[in-house]
Formats: sequence, structure tokens, C-alpha cells
Amino acid sequence: MTTPYICLACRHRIPRIWLRQAAQRTNTTAVRRLSTIHDDPLRFLETDAATREKEAPGKTQTQWTPLSRGTPTIAEPQLEELFQSTIKPASFLTTTISSTTALAPFKHAETLKTMVAEEKYLASETWAFFLEHFGPSAWGEGTISRASIPSYLYARRGGYTGVALVNKIMKAKALNQPSIPSLTEVLSVYAQLDIMNGNDTIQAMYSLARLAVEQSSEEHVLDLLGSWHIFSRTDKVTRTYKFEDISQLNWSNWPSHVPSPNIKHRTKKHGVSGAFTAFLPIKLYFKGNDGIAALALTIFSLVSSEIFSTHEAAHNAKPFLTVVAKIINAEVLQLEKVLSNVLLDPKNALIENYLQSHWDEIAGQANECATPEAYQPVEQPSDSQRVFVKNLPRLEDAVRRVDIPQIDKMWSDMAKLPIYTNDDFGPRGTLSGQMCNQFIQAYMSLKKPDRAIGVWNDMIDTGLTPSLASWDSMLIGCKTSRDAKALEEVWSNMEAAGVNPDIHCWTSRISGLFESNRTSWGMAALDSMSANWLTKARARYGRTRTTAELRHVGDLEGAVKPAIQVINAAITALLKRYREDDAHRVLAWAGNFGTKPDVITYNTLLRFLIRQKRTKEGMSILTHMKNDGIPADVATFTIILEETFRNAEEQTVEQQHEVLASVFAEMEEAGVKANTQTYGRIIYQLMIGGTSDLTAVNAVLARMAREGLEPSSYIYTIFIEYYFRQDPPDVDAIRGLIQRVREKDDGSVDHIFWDRVINGYAEMGDTASALRILGQVSSTNLRKTADIGYPTLEIVVSALVKNEEWMAVKDLVRNIAIDTGGPIPEHVHGKNGQHRFWKVVQALDLSEA
Repeated sequence: MTTPYICLACRHRIPRIWLRQAAQRTNTTAVRRLSTIHDDPLRFLETDAATREKEAPGKTQTQWTPLSRGTPTIAEPQLEELFQSTIKPASFLTTTISSTTALAPFKHAETLKTMVAEEKYLASETWAFFLEHFGPSAWGEGTISRASIPSYLYARRGGYTGVALVNKIMKAKALNQPSIPSLTEVLSVYAQLDIMNGNDTIQAMYSLARLAVEQSSEEHVLDLLGSWHIFSRTDKVTRTYKFEDISQLNWSNWPSHVPSPNIKHRTKKHGVSGAFTAFLPIKLYFKGNDGIAALALTIFSLVSSEIFSTHEAAHNAKPFLTVVAKIINAEVLQLEKVLSNVLLDPKNALIENYLQSHWDEIAGQANECATPEAYQPVEQPSDSQRVFVKNLPRLEDAVRRVDIPQIDKMWSDMAKLPIYTNDDFGPRGTLSGQMCNQFIQAYMSLKKPDRAIGVWNDMIDTGLTPSLASWDSMLIGCKTSRDAKALEEVWSNMEAAGVNPDIHCWTSRISGLFESNRTSWGMAALDSMSANWLTKARARYGRTRTTAELRHVGDLEGAVKPAIQVINAAITALLKRYREDDAHRVLAWAGNFGTKPDVITYNTLLRFLIRQKRTKEGMSILTHMKNDGIPADVATFTIILEETFRNAEEQTVEQQHEVLASVFAEMEEAGVKANTQTYGRIIYQLMIGGTSDLTAVNAVLARMAREGLEPSSYIYTIFIEYYFRQDPPDVDAIRGLIQRVREKDDGSVDHIFWDRVINGYAEMGDTASALRILGQVSSTNLRKTADIGYPTLEIVVSALVKNEEWMAVKDLVRNIAIDTGGPIPEHVHGKNGQHRFWKVVQALDLSEA
């Protein structure tokens, strides 16, 4: 019988099989003994170790059979001792300790399960136990690891202890138990441990939203906003956010440019939640009735409400509120579909009722949030002012980013300049009182009164006398931060110093109180203003004179008469908060002093009514204007035209022509000439719907040409976005428009136009064109890559990575770092998308570039 042939591969494989089978036979007894213990297998491991030590005390578990290796060499004593300690088996004591340490997480997990399940354990102490044994610090100390932690603690697998703990905490919140952690804190811990599940998180936030709606609690609204921030972050959460940290959360990763046609497309394709998941930084996508849209709208409404809107957290969350407002204003959300998006739970009927009853108010809040301030005439700055205003954007940018260290550095540099004692801004390279006022206002707006007082004292030390403008800067800063108490404190100090406020100070104070939602305080300030004026007027013209008899009297020494400037600021602030009745009270109050409405007053009322879709009432405002002999101005017609073409896609081209001809005829009859802003709003409304027929748009451009008006940068940007939105993009039109802009070479377009061009090419995948335009923009003396938005730069980097253009992407990142200084500290808010951009660079391993 011949020996069977065994191939080379099998010769290597068979010994391994024998060894594995032998190991299995050796462990059979142990397996059988383990299978007989049903109540607690882990306890067996401890008792078995003790039994083995008792049976064989002092012996090791492994017997070594020495093999003959020939004549051994004599090692040095130290080396031999080291060698012996290396091969010596571990003592039983060491084995027992390591075994106990390995079992600890399982014991703690069982204890945690018991604490979560039984009501006798408070949610606060259960959470403390979780943090101690399974929180980020435990991982940092190495007491647990991914291998040793029990799997049923993972919230992302659903229905286990992690989720049950969140549910226990939310029930405790409803019962107002003491020392309950905020949901923001819980989610930030779960995010660090990577056990955060999107659906479970939304369930928890719905529970918190119900409490916020039911109790009208500022604390719950603040916690809900912080929870949404943690939920929607795309970068890794690296710290635990306590309740007191919520006001300082960084929202700079949120987008700011959300084209309305894109929102409409996403909503049509993916439903109401599609509008939110496409433009909010959410990487956790869900299927079916996920509830994201209804939850986001509820949070938006609560944060924008009168109770909460003055809070610092609401101010910092402006990027989030703006994006949601743009989605609402795109008019793609229908109430029925939003209500059907609410999570299916009988308890959530409270959320449905809230959205239904607040739907009109939510629309109004969105209009205010996504709309710039009302038009106000601005005096042209003097030549000396222009010198300073040219450098002012650096300070404004630092204020917007809440970069206090940068403002401190700027003030430190400014304080070293020579002093300019005149009242204006002064020539470049000098420190003037007006320049100091800008820093006072900046610090007060960021709620840093100690620093503002420091600037004030520096003014006095250097020989500059604080003026009324300095006091007004203090008041404006308080108004910007919506700090009514600080505003009134500044006012009291001004009165104590014997300073008589002028009309600007009164305007800042009264409008600031109304914008801070202190309506009664604002009314009291108006009464104080009128009482002061009446006292002075009666002292001069007779104490028995009535208010009606003194209407003809103007300002007096030490007393300012209630003027229309103050009234306009007051009603603008009140209408922002939908206090229409209070606004009419103020107008009636002003009439007692003979203060009559002007065109700004009527435009403010008209704008409010039009945005509330109360067109008939808005037209009555125009009638009142005509009866009072107040001619409409360009702002009036701009408001009317914007409303007329709000749904331009539903009108035929003939109807659009007819409306345009009618409105322009009325403007000519009133002697009002349209400006580029008016034409820009018309063109935007005509093109926002994505129409393919540009006949009406071309008619507007032709009218502009006849009047000698060139398209503004805003109009050029509308067109370039329109061409890129076509499917496929209209490449010829894009190139033609870029060529026209370059031929003009008169600075008619700004960096926003080029930002959209680069963005469009990158999204098309045409990285060569995107880099070429970016290089040309960077090479000019006026602009550099720092002027291009970080979201656009991120899109370019992503397109290059997708195309595997590694050398190009490294060069780009290097140039951006040179132009911008690279990443900024986490505590600095930064520009829109700045933190996110550098985190993307780091995630792509491009940091070394």
C-alpha cells in the first residue's frame, strides 16, 4: 500500500488542527464545570481559583520539563536575576488581583442595572454611579476599556441600561427631583463614550420638549437648546458640558448660506425632515417618521419666544435660528405634514397642539430672524471717519466671533497711539474719543463691563473727556447684549454724573428696554422722558399749561421732547416681539405731544403687516400715508414689490410684466426713483423659484440700463447662483458672466460673488476651475483666501480629495493656513465654518501640510 500523497499546504495545516483539537480536549473538564453553574458564572471563576490554590498550595499551575540545551553559558548575576524574574510564573496573588479587576466592570454594571430599575435609587445618585465607574474619567484612568465594558450599557444598541438611565433621568426631571443632571450633560457624556443613538436621543429630547412646553420653563428651554447642539454636532465631543456651560456653546459650525431652491428640492424629494437633515449638520440619518422637523421647529419657537429670546444662549445660537428661519421662509412646510412628523406617542399630542397653536407665530418669528434690520437713514461719515471706518471691520469681526482676547490685543495696541483731542475720529494712527467709544460699545455688547470701564478710565488718564457719545456707546452695548439691568445702571450713573441725555441716548435706552422684552420698563422710560420735558416746558411757559397747549414747543435746555426718532425705534422693537397693541399705544402716546408719524414709521408698520400676510391692512397704511401728505419713498415700494413677487413662480410672464409696469408707473407718479436695492429684490423674487423664462428679469435689467444703473454685486451673485442651479449647470452662461465682470474690472462684485463661483465649480467637480478662480482672487491686492468662506473652502478640499488630487489639496491647505493663521482655539467662536474646516483637515490627515 502506497503512502498517500500530502500536499505542501496540508502539511502545514494538519499540525495546527492537531494542536487545536488537543487544546479543546484539555479544556473539556473546565467547560463542563462551568456549564453546571447556572446562577452566576462569574462567581465560579473566583471560587475555582481559590479551590486550585487550596488543592496545590505553593505550586504553580504549569509544570516545566527542562530540556537539554548543551552547555549553558554563565551569565552576569544581574542579567540572570532579570532573566529569572521574566520566566517565573505569576504568583496566585497577582492572578487573583487581575481577575478581580477584570470582573469589576461586570459587578458595577449589575449594580447599575439594579439602581436604574428600582425606584428607591434617585436618578442623581444613579447618574453619579455611572460617571464614577463608566464615565469619561474611568476610561481615561484605564479602569475600563472597550473590551471589558458590558455590551448592554451601549445605548446605540437600544433598550439597554444606557437608554434606561436616560429615561430614568427624564422621569426624575418631570417629578422635579433634586440635583438632576441636564440632558445636555448626559448627551455630551454619551457622545464622548460613542454610545449615542440618534433615535433614542430624539426620544429624550421630545420628553424634554414636553416639559418645556408644559411648564414654560427657561431652564428646560435652555437644556433643550444645549441638547440639540450636542445632537447635531459633526465634530467629536471632547468634554462634558454642564448646564452652566450651555450659554457659551459654540455654534460657528452651522451653515449660513442656504439657497431656497435647494430647500424646496430636498423637501419635495425627502419630505419635511429632508429640508432639515440636508442643511443642518446632522450625520445621524433616520428612516420613516423620525420627528426631526417637528422637534427643530418646536425648539426654534421656544428659543425665539419672548420668555427666552433675550437670553445669551439665544444670541449665541443665532446661526441655528437663522438656518431654521430660512427653511420656514422657503414656504415648503405645511402644518399637516409637520404635525404628521411628530413622533408617534400619545404623550406627544402636547407637541402637536403647541405647533398648531403657534404656527402663525412661528412664521412671524422666522421672518424677523432671517430679515435684516428695518431701513434707517444713515448720515454720511466725514473724511476723518472714513479713515477709521475702513479699519473698523477688524473690531466688528472680533465682536461677532466673541474673540475677547483679540479685542484686548487691539485695544492694547490702540492705547499706545498719540492722542487726538477733537470730537471726530481723527487721522489714522491716532487715538480719539470716538475710537474709544467703539471699544466701549464692543465690550458692553459682549457683557464685559469691567473692560469697558477700563477703556473709560484710560480715556480720562490720557486727557480724553468722555462725551455724550461715550455714554451712548455704553447704552448701545447694553442694548446689543439685551441686558436691561445693565442699561438702567448706566443710565443711573449718567444722571448721577449730572449729564443731560440727548435724543440719541434716549433712543438707545428706550429701544433697548423694549428689545430686552422689558415692555413695562420701556413705557416707564417714555413717561420719564415726557415728564422731564413737561416740567421744563411748564416752568418756562406756565405751570397751568396743558400738554395740548405745549405741542408747539420743541426741545428745551436739559430736556428732550419725545421725537419721532424715539417713537420709530420703540415701535420697531415692539413689533419684533409681536407686541402690536403696545406699538399702537406708543403711537397714540406720541400723538399727545404733537409727534406725527413720518415715512419711516409707516414703512415699519407696512413691513410688519406685509410679512404677516395682512395685505389688505397694509394697503390701508398706504392710504393713511397719502391722507397725511407723506409721500412713499423707495423703501416703501421695495416692501410692496417684495411682497408682490414673493410667489413669482405662480404668476405667468404676462402677469409679471403687468405688475411691474403698474408699480413702476406709481413710483414715477410719486416722484420716487428705484435704486439698485429695489431692482435687486425684484430680480431675486423673480428668480428664486427657479423659473426658466427670464423675460421679466430681462425687462427689469433693460429698465435699469435706461436709468443708467449698473447691476450690483448682489444682482450678479443672484445670476451666478441661478446658472449653477440649473441641471446641468449652464456653463456657457457662467463663463460669460465671469468674463463680463472681469472686463468691467471696477470692483462691482465683492468676495461673496467669487465665493459662490468657487463653490459652484467645486460642487460640479471642476476643481481646476475652482482652484484657478481661487488663485486669481488670492493674487489680487484687495483679497486673499481668507475672504472666501470656510464652507466653500471645505467643499473645494472635499472635491480635491474625491478626485485624489493630493498635491493640490496639500498646497491649498498650506496657503489657507498662511493667509488665516491656521486653526484657532476652541473657545473662540470663529467665523462661520472655521472650526469645522480645520477639523475636516485634521480628519483627512492634511494637518502636516
